[in-house]
Amino acid sequence: MIAVKFPKYYLWSTYFTCLVGCFIVLWWGYESSFLWFNHFRALWADYFFLYFTLLGDGWLLAMLAFIFLRQNGWLTTIALLATAIIITLFKHWLFPTWGRPLSTLSEVYALPPYLYYKSFPSGHAMAAACFAYFWAQTYRKQQLWAWVFVWLVAYSRVYVGAHFLGDVITGTAIGTTLSLSIALYQNYFNKIYPSFLNQPWSRYFFTALFLLRLYYLLASLN
Repeated sequence: MIAVKFPKYYLWSTYFTCLVGCFIVLWWGYESSFLWFNHFRALWADYFFLYFTLLGDGWLLAMLAFIFLRQNGWLTTIALLATAIIITLFKHWLFPTWGRPLSTLSEVYALPPYLYYKSFPSGHAMAAACFAYFWAQTYRKQQLWAWVFVWLVAYSRVYVGAHFLGDVITGTAIGTTLSLSIALYQNYFNKIYPSFLNQPWSRYFFTALFLLRLYYLLASLN
């Protein structure tokens, strides 16, 4: 028996939100549901989501996991590596011609960097869901904040015009399910943690990597 305390409130609320999102997409349509959410604009939101959406970057989240999620940092990284494989499979093999909103619609409000191809599913939403799951599992009293984080990242991808609503819902569902599956083997992974992760200097090392990655992401917006 694997002694893992699952963040049940986070899981129920996340899957329920995915279900609600699916109904919205089915009711309004794949493109119309995107336009409905994408057209809510405000100047402050442009600045906020332009930078907040960067938190869906997998490498950035891996560094944050090692800094803040203690022993679950390694599990989060394994989940993020798995998402990279899944994203490659989906975007380059299964749905290579699935266009982003900018390539299929004319009434898109978009923020840089402007993306046109390989839309399904959202890699940022999937990576954020992996991080948020282990955040909720590590700090069980912060499950609400983990849920807010993952859906702000997901919504940011629609807001900046990078993904359809269905893309981010699928990415969130896959990322959450993948992390839940990996958590089932948590006791096994606990045995293979590299010893250097427990050293006091390791947090400084990953903080430096986080800041370096953040610098390159901010540079890409110019």
